[in-house]
Amino acid sequence: MKVASGHVTDRPFARTVFSLASKGFTGDLVMQHKRRETKVVWANGQIVAAHSASPADSLGRQALTHRLVNSSILGIFVQKMAEDREQDPIALLAKLGNLSPQQCVTLKHHVMVRSAARIFALPDATFVVDNEPTIAHDPELPALDVRWLIYFGLRTHYSLERLTKELSVLGNRQVSLAPEAVPALPAFGFGEYEQHVLARLQARPMTLADLLSSGLDAHITNCVVYSLLACSYVQYGAEDNRSHQSSAAAAPPAVAVPAPEPTATQRKPGAKQRTRRLSGVQETVKGVGFVEEEGPKKKTLSAEAETTTALVSEKLRILSEEGSHYQVLGLTESATDSAVRKAYFQLARRLHPDRLQALGVEGMQAEIQSVFAAINKAFKILSNPKELAHYKKILAAGGEKAFAADQAKAEELAKNIFEAEEHFHVGEMALRRDQYGTAENAFAKACQLRPEESEYQSLYAWAMYCNASDRDAAEGEAMGMMSSAILKSPNSVTTRLYHAKLLKLLGRNEEAISSFRKLLQMSPEHREAQLELRVLREQGNTGGDPKGSKKGFFGR
Repeated sequence: MKVASGHVTDRPFARTVFSLASKGFTGDLVMQHKRRETKVVWANGQIVAAHSASPADSLGRQALTHRLVNSSILGIFVQKMAEDREQDPIALLAKLGNLSPQQCVTLKHHVMVRSAARIFALPDATFVVDNEPTIAHDPELPALDVRWLIYFGLRTHYSLERLTKELSVLGNRQVSLAPEAVPALPAFGFGEYEQHVLARLQARPMTLADLLSSGLDAHITNCVVYSLLACSYVQYGAEDNRSHQSSAAAAPPAVAVPAPEPTATQRKPGAKQRTRRLSGVQETVKGVGFVEEEGPKKKTLSAEAETTTALVSEKLRILSEEGSHYQVLGLTESATDSAVRKAYFQLARRLHPDRLQALGVEGMQAEIQSVFAAINKAFKILSNPKELAHYKKILAAGGEKAFAADQAKAEELAKNIFEAEEHFHVGEMALRRDQYGTAENAFAKACQLRPEESEYQSLYAWAMYCNASDRDAAEGEAMGMMSSAILKSPNSVTTRLYHAKLLKLLGRNEEAISSFRKLLQMSPEHREAQLELRVLREQGNTGGDPKGSKKGFFGR
């Protein structure tokens, strides 16, 4: 029974999601967006199942994304599911990909997580809350804590613009971490970087502008604050009447997190190195220093400051050349975990913004933050076994650009597979209704996306011939396409069936009989082939017109 409804913009959406958990809700949260439905199923305030209409969250796409299957297996999986949509998809994929039971459970978990998180990717959706759950809980899958899902959903799907808009309710209010929130923090799944945001919120009340001015990644910081705010884990202080700009300028130095604290953003993969302008003259990296417009003579730096400035410039050079995370930390790819940690802590201490300010290094804030962000990111990846394993695959593929190109190619292939299968399904439905024009167009689109698929090609040839106004003119092209499909997949039952049917339609009965016999050798119980073969034999026994089929049911 429907108990509530609304729009995701009625109030901060993460707050709406947490309110269901806090009330121990059991039932469905159903999102409607562009005629697609996304559903999250709850049991006693926990998420136990989910369904997403997005192809990106499908079982096949997740199996490809997590490298449990390759694109060839995925193509076979899609075709077999189209042939029999009643079969268990996870069982079929496990058989085709030789997946272990644990891999199957992991894959189902990925699908549930991605499907549930999809609710945060629908900024214009409406929702309905219904207290009757419609999807059964898979006992193999653990329930999801809504606090974890909120943070994961925000990090995955919320843009900085949307975060800023929904957090505007804070205004200039100061916030800090509520003491009762501390025991609950593990439930959010915060990583090492997020601990620096939490440390600042624990140290003293501050506005969001103050928090962001300390050099922390804006997207991660907003996600952390929004997650805590949605779950009522912040306490409010006085309102700060300073503007955003003045607040940032006047903010006192951040309270340092022990040994040491990243204070810059995690640099997005592929992001361009930032440059800045000084009085209209662009500042550029030149080996070990910066070329700036002539102006007042700079104050003399200490030897340590000069050395540190050179180190920053060297790291900027590595970043500009798209060096590896190992190179950012000054290591080789054979570095051990302890070497990674040692290098990170040494660099973090030397290049901490507060330390550089104390050394008198000025005018390099943006560059220092970029370098510190890169150091942070390198440590985050190289110190995490799972992320490190993935990163080594990137290096083995030739670097991030080459790996991204391979990923994009795989994504494009998966997209084509799914879109082609949708067109193929539309064509099949149209054939059953004798809508040959619709079928021809649908099969043509499927063939454009997947020209190597013989079944698509054989049905395209069949629909094209049946839809032709001049069949004599279409005969050569249709038969050529059909013969090509047979050569591609001589053991395909579907291709062989339509090859035989086309031969029969053309009045080439002896060839049709031979083709139907080959089909029955592959599939002895094929009912349609048995019937067609019986009809052809009866025609032969009664001396029927071999061209009669061309003038009969399909004749025009």
